[in-house]
Amino acid sequence: MLELQAIRIEPPCTVLIHRPQLRIRVIQPTKTMQHIPLAELRKDSYRKVVLIIQTATEMFIELGFEKASMNLLAKRSGCSKSTLYKHFNDKEALFVAVVDELLKGHLQPVQELELTDTHLEEGLIQIARAGMSVITSRKAVNIFRIVVAEVERIPIVGRIYFEHGPRLAIGGIKSYLQHQVETGKISCASPGLAAEYFWGMLLHKIMLELYCGIDRPMSKAATTRYVNKVVKDFIDAFIER
Repeated sequence: MLELQAIRIEPPCTVLIHRPQLRIRVIQPTKTMQHIPLAELRKDSYRKVVLIIQTATEMFIELGFEKASMNLLAKRSGCSKSTLYKHFNDKEALFVAVVDELLKGHLQPVQELELTDTHLEEGLIQIARAGMSVITSRKAVNIFRIVVAEVERIPIVGRIYFEHGPRLAIGGIKSYLQHQVETGKISCASPGLAAEYFWGMLLHKIMLELYCGIDRPMSKAATTRYVNKVVKDFIDAFIER
């Protein structure tokens, strides 16, 4: 499988989400959110935490951060406000947990690719197709818009998005290119730099158009043509064989 490294967002602001024993911890200079090891909670408490996050996700997507409220969440989820605050210090802490949950498995279609013995061109085509399927999905567009809208107010959500998305993907592509170099299949002066350019070449224009509402996802035929062109141009520019 394409190797995507686990991420950790370091202090001064840290968000840790561990599964299957889910712990939510937000550490900020002036705020601390308690640990929630779900495996240690009663089943009804576990279900409540899941319900809260699911309901909050719908609320934030529909209303945005500013108009969403803990009072409205209590009404929609059927949970008391004391239950909400038992698990989340405030709306910001809840929002951070929602963004992290939305990004869980964000790049799973890319991560599940089995590329060990794949020819470079075919491997890059598979990565590109899987990457585009993720980035152009309605879920991905909604996540990005939420993050951009609130990143100035809550900077940690930007870090979460970057670590779960671009950095994870670029790191996986770098590992794939390094493997190709180490096995003598290609020559590449800087796999890390090449990986950054490949991800940028593939997604920059498409992401801007989608997130700005200028265009819709490509048809299957158009996607194939676009991916093949990007891969060819990338190999011509960065790879010696």
